[in-house]
Amino acid sequence: MTAGTEQTAAVPAVSARWFLLNFVALSLLAGVGVGIAKVSTALYALHLHASNAEIGLISAAQMVGMLFMSIPVGLLLDQVGAMKMYFSGTLIAALLYCLTPSIGEAWFLLLCTALVSFCMPCRFIALNAVFMQQLNQVGETKAGWFRGCHMIGMFLLGPAIATALIAALPFGWVYQLIGISFVLTLLIAPRVLRIYQPKAVSHQGGAIWPRVRSQFGLLRRHRALQQCGAIEVLVNSSMMFYTAFIVAIAVRDFGLSASAAASLITSQGLSFILALMLLGGVAQKLGRRAVYRLGFSGGALSLCLLGLAPWGAALWVGGLLLGLALGWLQAANMTRVAQLGEDLGQGQVAGLMALIGPLGGFSGTVIGGLFGQLIHLQWLFLFFAGCFVLAAGFSLRPAASTETEHELNYQGVSQ
Repeated sequence: MTAGTEQTAAVPAVSARWFLLNFVALSLLAGVGVGIAKVSTALYALHLHASNAEIGLISAAQMVGMLFMSIPVGLLLDQVGAMKMYFSGTLIAALLYCLTPSIGEAWFLLLCTALVSFCMPCRFIALNAVFMQQLNQVGETKAGWFRGCHMIGMFLLGPAIATALIAALPFGWVYQLIGISFVLTLLIAPRVLRIYQPKAVSHQGGAIWPRVRSQFGLLRRHRALQQCGAIEVLVNSSMMFYTAFIVAIAVRDFGLSASAAASLITSQGLSFILALMLLGGVAQKLGRRAVYRLGFSGGALSLCLLGLAPWGAALWVGGLLLGLALGWLQAANMTRVAQLGEDLGQGQVAGLMALIGPLGGFSGTVIGGLFGQLIHLQWLFLFFAGCFVLAAGFSLRPAASTETEHELNYQGVSQ
């Protein structure tokens, strides 16, 4: 019997309902902590009178750790174990959040935010690996549930709790509570993470950086993986630009209160989550090309509305439409990623996507931080609209007559 066969036999039998119940609870709680932290960080930066450049750097710092650590953490996961990886990342992040308000300066907020970002891959990739390993039981149409559950906490519950806490408590206490919320996830985590069975890989003891380079070689060889990655960059860059700067735009340019500005993140997150969790089956029925056309076109329209909005109410409409378009695209893309993972290996694909998504988010915040110093922040939505127009035009091109739909979707999956 091969090692791979032994490993498959060792996977514990877990009902899909039991797994989903515990996973949803853990993802929600983890997302709440991140959501409170994101809104608190944005408002704390304004409280510290941070400039547009500093706000952009602080937002980008939330992604920098994912850029450097996603692939190494993915490669080390089977050696360390999902439980240890998640616990260590969570405890260090909680401690850093408790230290964040100790020095009331924008540079220290930037430093702590960057350090926390290096802990986040330990949490995100551990959960993602467990979920993808159980995906055959829960069904491929639920591929977006991991991100959807996390975002319910991040964009709906977290911002609402954050605004209530900030209204009642000083920022110092708010950050202590953020640290506590991270620690609370450790009460549920063992129920989910103990399911994960590491793959038996004989060469795991080798140097890690050659294996990191091999992951990029995988991306270079497979066209379908490149297409999924390009969509991840587009979705995450526009999403993160909205999340990072809509509060500042709403407060400074439209005179909205902090709670009203935070609700823009909540409403956009709600529409994104609904599309992500409910439209996976619809996307499969319509076909991937049709889904991409609708998603890219809807994204361009919503971003134009955000960039040209003359009053605050238009920001809500634009945010809702943007969330629907991005969630629609993400639902189709996550299903495709899950299918690619069956052939290429879920761990390898998950590690690459965990890097590419934050790369898009990082680029969105950097664009805002740099160019927001030169032109009006709101107008930068039009830049992202242009990117969606280009993507929509590309998706409208007729498929090559020599390629079948299967080849278009999965070209390069098999060597």
